[in-house]
Amino acid sequence: MFSFIKAKPIVDETSRQWIFDAFEWALSHFDGDFFTQHSKLILPTHAFFPARAQSVEQLAQSVFDAVRHYCGLRHWPFQLVAPVQFAPNQIQLKQPITVIRSDSEQNTALEQAMQNPQDKLSLSYDPIQINQPQVMVANYAAMFSGYLMSMSAEPPPGGDEYRLPSIELLGIFMGFGVMFSNTAYAFRGSCGSCHNHAANRTAVLSENEAIYATALFCVLKDIENAAVTGHLKSHLRGMYKQAVKQVKSYPQALQQLRHLMTNETAALA
Repeated sequence: MFSFIKAKPIVDETSRQWIFDAFEWALSHFDGDFFTQHSKLILPTHAFFPARAQSVEQLAQSVFDAVRHYCGLRHWPFQLVAPVQFAPNQIQLKQPITVIRSDSEQNTALEQAMQNPQDKLSLSYDPIQINQPQVMVANYAAMFSGYLMSMSAEPPPGGDEYRLPSIELLGIFMGFGVMFSNTAYAFRGSCGSCHNHAANRTAVLSENEAIYATALFCVLKDIENAAVTGHLKSHLRGMYKQAVKQVKSYPQALQQLRHLMTNETAALA
């Protein structure tokens, strides 16, 4: 009954097209083979983040190490520094490089391209976010994404104006869509003094956009709804299922992305 009534689109057509275009850009410039062969949907569970820590610093480091591993960036010269020591920096390259992600800890090509092979890329954390681990995970993923984008000669779809949403999109592309979706909106409560802004994440993509991008990731990776919905906030579960249906209603666009995934893998065979 009422099957003729179509569900309202999770995102508008402009946003939908941009998300598909951004996935094509990510597959083309941030190691589509790693996406196809190794990327997983990272969940906020003990199985993905098993480490126990005795201090804020140890917990921040263990989460950092796990996110770095799932991103395929253990071979990049990242270091986690205390908040009081943090200063954003950038590695100087002698020539552009092709972004390759790997389970290995060696990156000879990057070292050869660096003007100073001893340089490190610094990341940090906010100790308040220890009690909001999904916020910390999403923030780490966004920081890694920002550094990856800085190494690419190809701007995101829409150009520099779309840099910030592209950073979050790239984090979802690397498998962190559940965390980006769950932390895209923070309820502020009835009293401003009860809300701690530092414990939350300043999101660029809306909940709807993050959910739609996560659905696209999962459709491309053939991940069943049941493996996702139980880890989403309750009000996002129905939205996610609708997003999956709506993603699947664009078979030609999906086929184009799958073709790119196949070509990336075949090129390295």
